[in-house]
Amino acid sequence: MDRQEKLRRLEATKRRVPALSASALAGLLQDIEANGLPGLSGRKHVKEATVNSLDMNSYGDLIQIVHITGKDNKNIPLVYANFFTLLQGFFLQCKPFRDLLISTMQGAAARALSLCFYADEINPGNSLAVEQNRKIWCVYLSFLEFGPVILAREQAWLPICCQRSTLVSALPGGVSQLAACILEDIFNSDRAEPEILGIQLQGPAKELYKLRFTLGAFLQDGQAHKLLFSVKGDSGTRCCILCQNVVAQGSNLEDAVLTSLASAEEELILTSDADFERSVQTLLRKHTELNKGDFALWQQACGITYNPAALIFQPSLQRLVKPISQWLHDWMHCFFQKGIWLLGLTIPFPS
Repeated sequence: MDRQEKLRRLEATKRRVPALSASALAGLLQDIEANGLPGLSGRKHVKEATVNSLDMNSYGDLIQIVHITGKDNKNIPLVYANFFTLLQGFFLQCKPFRDLLISTMQGAAARALSLCFYADEINPGNSLAVEQNRKIWCVYLSFLEFGPVILAREQAWLPICCQRSTLVSALPGGVSQLAACILEDIFNSDRAEPEILGIQLQGPAKELYKLRFTLGAFLQDGQAHKLLFSVKGDSGTRCCILCQNVVAQGSNLEDAVLTSLASAEEELILTSDADFERSVQTLLRKHTELNKGDFALWQQACGITYNPAALIFQPSLQRLVKPISQWLHDWMHCFFQKGIWLLGLTIPFPS
């Protein structure tokens, strides 16, 4: 068959089937050429295959739904993936991921792996539109031991949750409460005990592997860290929660850059997890002692916002969540997008 005949057949095939993008059609044909036909081709079979994937229940149903009472007393359903079942599904069906995880567990020997929690708000629509009502909060999980090169690839991250921002903002604790629900489902679940006993992962040949992990880091940009840990950030008097003596300094100068009295690294007094926990406990005590106005001033001074539904105020997660040692900056935002690289560039080259 010459090239012209092949092109005519390809065009005829494209016109016979429902509309597909050129890349989708090309990918479908290439997969059939490489792997052959799947044996089932009806529309009902496509639906059945999807249902079959969702029915993976090694550690319970893949899709979890938790109902939360919102700010206006409306019922808000939070939908997210069962991490244990999702991890088992990836481990069983994806050989590159399975090989990566096995080699990582072997390299760690008896040590537990460190789970990395990544959350960010994205806008799949037109970012310049006036109404950005398609915004969603996305949560991904991976392991720090994979290393920076592997973690720079999206295939190394397991998608756990995609929730509309409008629903998340209606929660009493916002995205911080969403994170608390997901972490509760992983570390305080009756399905598995990942920190001590670990979880069993089964390979395609029925071989078993034990995986132990604990919470290791929260990888986010500054705004997400601020919302997740209920800290005021640059709007608070204590504008950096990682330092004890970085206090906001007002300035009337138009081109003022420094907003803190501490301007050198050796002047910083770093905060520990114990220091932060003491601040949280003091805030809880002051909430019962002070009137509304004085308590607002206390929150402003300590740089923490009180919200009983937020992540850092959950007693059941207190042993896990350590905002100081687990604070991991998203380097792209920290250095490049409105970050210190641009600031450092503008100081010697002012406009």
